[in-house]
Amino acid sequence: MIDQCSRRPPTNSLCKSPIQKITAKRTSTTISLTLLLVVSILTLILCIFLVSKFKQWNGNEIQNTEHHEINPIYNYNTKNDGSNDDEQPSTHIRKPEVSHTPGFKEAARYLSAYIDTSVDPCEDFYQYTCGGFLKNKLSNAFAVVQRDDDNVLIEELSKVNVEDLTAVRQARWVYDACMSTNSSKFDGSEVLQVISGFTRAAGIIFPLLNPTKSVPELTQEQLAKSFALMSNIMGVSSLMIAETETNWKDPAGENPYLLYLDQASLSFDTSFYEKGTFEKVKTGLKRTMTTEISKIAKAAGVNIDAKTLDEDVEDMIAMESLIGRTMNLPQEARRKFAPEWNPVTVRDAQNRWPFMDWKVFLNDLAMDVPEVQTLLTNADFKMICKSPRFFDGFSDAIANNDISQRTLQNYLMYRLVSSQSDFINPMKTKEPHFLSNGVKRLSTIQQYVKGMSNYSCTSMLRSKIPFATGRLFVEAYTDAVRNKITERLMEMVDNVVLGFQTMVDSLPWMSKQVKQAVRSKIRVLEKNVVAPEWIYDDALFDKYYESLDIEESDSFFIMKMKLARFEHRKGLEALLNTKQDRKDMSACSAATVNAWYQASANAINLPMSTLRAPFFDPEWPISLNYGGLGSVMGHELTHGFDDGGVQWDGIGKLSPWMTENRTIEGFNRMRKCIVDQYDGICPLPASFAPSNCINGFQTQGENIADNGGLRAAYLAYKNLINLKGPEKRLPGDLMSQYTHDQLFFLGFANIWCTPEMNDAAMYNQILIDPHSPDKFRVPATVKNFPAFQQAFNCPVDSPMSPKNHCNVWVGDNKNNNVI
Repeated sequence: MIDQCSRRPPTNSLCKSPIQKITAKRTSTTISLTLLLVVSILTLILCIFLVSKFKQWNGNEIQNTEHHEINPIYNYNTKNDGSNDDEQPSTHIRKPEVSHTPGFKEAARYLSAYIDTSVDPCEDFYQYTCGGFLKNKLSNAFAVVQRDDDNVLIEELSKVNVEDLTAVRQARWVYDACMSTNSSKFDGSEVLQVISGFTRAAGIIFPLLNPTKSVPELTQEQLAKSFALMSNIMGVSSLMIAETETNWKDPAGENPYLLYLDQASLSFDTSFYEKGTFEKVKTGLKRTMTTEISKIAKAAGVNIDAKTLDEDVEDMIAMESLIGRTMNLPQEARRKFAPEWNPVTVRDAQNRWPFMDWKVFLNDLAMDVPEVQTLLTNADFKMICKSPRFFDGFSDAIANNDISQRTLQNYLMYRLVSSQSDFINPMKTKEPHFLSNGVKRLSTIQQYVKGMSNYSCTSMLRSKIPFATGRLFVEAYTDAVRNKITERLMEMVDNVVLGFQTMVDSLPWMSKQVKQAVRSKIRVLEKNVVAPEWIYDDALFDKYYESLDIEESDSFFIMKMKLARFEHRKGLEALLNTKQDRKDMSACSAATVNAWYQASANAINLPMSTLRAPFFDPEWPISLNYGGLGSVMGHELTHGFDDGGVQWDGIGKLSPWMTENRTIEGFNRMRKCIVDQYDGICPLPASFAPSNCINGFQTQGENIADNGGLRAAYLAYKNLINLKGPEKRLPGDLMSQYTHDQLFFLGFANIWCTPEMNDAAMYNQILIDPHSPDKFRVPATVKNFPAFQQAFNCPVDSPMSPKNHCNVWVGDNKNNNVI
């Protein structure tokens, strides 16, 4: 109405006539009344509208104080902007494009099954990422990929024929023998033959199986033969370890490999023998020892007096406890490598530790490699003793009769029997066995009967014949596919390395001199991917396996014995090498899902097996590949610069290069912050004290690698996207809402989704594992990374975005704290 009046056309005259004035006055009065009425009505409507809107705004404000808006996924149906859907103005900004390629569809399907959007990612990112996994009891990423890889290996084994290389055929024979194993037929006879042969060769008896015989006093020669034959023939490391490693002090010299002597390998890791801890596992250990000895006694037709058995087992446990408490060092105390470099000659060892004849020990240790035997039996041959404390203590205990002859011989023979307990009719008992790390396990044969025979057999095969299984697995793919994967993998490694280098370059607490040392070490980093090149060379392959004498007619037991002896022989043969092999990937088969950094070679190793989704898939988004495999690469790379890695230089020489005081102080502040942070994570109730909390000191290397590696991978990913441009989003109503920064972190967390652990398993891991439990390593890592908090809009001081956090390999850490 007002608008219409305002649009009335103006008159041409400047002054009105008297008649016009009267008419105008009356008209004006009428209009004024009308306008007043209209304004009043509109004012009332406006007031009602404003009151209504105020209530709506106020309600949303209250709602927003209860739930912060994190991202479009968490609580994504809530609208709190007061907008009218019918009248939203257009910004003319295009919505993110969605890709419907098969790879993107598969990635969306996989992730959506694992996540739980009812959880706030800023409250508990592990539960958010893995809630669906836990609820639906899905398979862990490592298990998924390993199962797929094993299926490939099984398929390739089925194709092996008489025209294949000998070692490849031997792998098939071992697999077939394993698969055809019938545990019900194991009566212990083969193990008894081993005991009999061992007794004849070493002059040692099993007192518990010979109740009518007096226990002889072992001579120095007999004890030496016992230790050597257990290691050589049986592959059993017991009261001492002798193994080949690179020459820590001079890996590029004329003797790139040396023989190292180490402390006893007991039933448990050394940390289990501490006061307050051993009492928790002693009962189980006693039950296991008693059961296994009773089984072999029954197989031998020997009736052991119950009291004698109980007393002897108690004595063996007391012996283990003595060694574990007073002679062995826990891994936590062995984080410095320099104290383990203790050169001794054969002559030195004989004079200092006369409990055995060292020349006899070394002679029998290398009986299968005559050239090495000649080296080792020279009185001036130099070895490296990692643990003088053990050898001093054990030598004194034998001399002072702190360990009786009966207990010593019972223990050695028990360890021999225990290593072969699968072959003593294992199905007649449900007793769990104990690994050296203290974790209960079902025997291998028991796993066969549970219907897991094919995967149990491939697991054994990958461990015992790594290069033959690796070749079979890798050759399942065409050269073109392998080359493409290798190219993509090397590109990823280079990008992650560049990301880490960028982090180091910006460190304010590191001197220019030390930064240059980091660059030098990175520059010569050995990047071993897919598989060792030599395994594709038939001549080199045959040469490596020429001493493996497995026959198709051998029993599975004999095959395992021959494999153990072959593995021992190959270790000793390295002493004849004249050049360090930094491309050695013997720690794992190319068919085994793993990745590792070898400090003594400055080498990162990424076998073919790991190059599957969810770690890596060339058809998946780059964000997921870098969050998955990229973070693994970053983790392994960062090991070269954790508390252990900084002790080794670029060629794997034990030579600390972080020597400048300001840099050392900054590095130690970073370490301390990480140690304090993880020390404060306590998964178990106080009844498990003092081991109810994660040991931050023991796990610091892995924790630093997690934190630094994730940052390096993220930088690599962002740099790549800046070059290539943004990716399309995943398809689906839910998954299309995730940004690629969010997907990067989901990719990282997803690979660590792990089934819930009971208290006993958690206790074992806290005691012995250098890794933090997966449930805690994920949130502990993202808490220290602002990029995560930005990606998910986490408010400051929310559980995943604490004000105080650790800066790992980035920024100024003078105020690093997690209090």
